[in-house]
Amino acid sequence: MEKFFDSVMRALNRAKEEYGSGAALSEASGVSTVNISRWCSGTRSPKVEEISPIMDIIGARIVLPGDTSTGKEESTPKRLATLEHEIAMLTKERDILKGQVELLKELVRPSQSIEGEKKPA
Repeated sequence: MEKFFDSVMRALNRAKEEYGSGAALSEASGVSTVNISRWCSGTRSPKVEEISPIMDIIGARIVLPGDTSTGKEESTPKRLATLEHEIAMLTKERDILKGQVELLKELVRPSQSIEGEKKPA
């Protein structure tokens, strides 16, 4: 099994290659160029909280021992679209139920026996 540090360094180097340089990766992630340079040269090891912005922009996940998630979470835009669809469906269902409640209210209102009296609206 690959060691955590080795996995992080592989992801960091992949990110640096994808962005073309440490400076471009720094600009995209908000992580200082100095830190990226030190990590890549082996002068300093990154802390999880320092490396996480880079992991986020390349879509890498840090999985800790005991993590039971599948790692297959939906991306934020896809998850948002799914939630918006669910909200629309629930809103439609709510409107149908409101109509059914109003109909039931009409059915259970007592009939008025005095002629000429109108049912309340």
